[in-house]
Amino acid sequence: MPTKVEKSTIYFPDRAPVQVSVTVELRSSPEQVWKVLIDNPGWVKWYKGVSSCQTTSSSEGFGSTRRIVVGGLQVDEEIIGFQENKLWALSVYQTDKPVASCWVERLILDKTEANGTIIHYDAGLELLFLPSLLQCYIVSGIKKAWTENLAAIDDYIDSSTTSS
Repeated sequence: MPTKVEKSTIYFPDRAPVQVSVTVELRSSPEQVWKVLIDNPGWVKWYKGVSSCQTTSSSEGFGSTRRIVVGGLQVDEEIIGFQENKLWALSVYQTDKPVASCWVERLILDKTEANGTIIHYDAGLELLFLPSLLQCYIVSGIKKAWTENLAAIDDYIDSSTTSS
């Protein structure tokens, strides 16, 4: 049964009851990383656990929506931060299982001196019905997944460049 989730702003991760932060440095440029992040169907190729990711609105960019299925959880998201090559953020507005009453993820891309990218990932969640021990497990899982999957973007870009 669909569970409505309260929409919030790109600042929610800074004040959320449950916060997750990850920083990953990539050799790929912000422009290359940006193309990967905004290619919704492409998420199945580089983010382990994603079985589907489709745009559900008529437009892309700020205010657009998508549906992603990750680890068996179906999540409907609205893009609430969209600054090309710099900021990409989303607010979850519905899930197929009760997980959180509020959930925002934000990625900030910084260019390195070597034209690589430092990605700062921050998530803010207000989880439902979960004891603190289980919340720690969820935070640990989110942190591990984003660290590994963001690091995989370089290899995905390399393989896409080689195969074209």
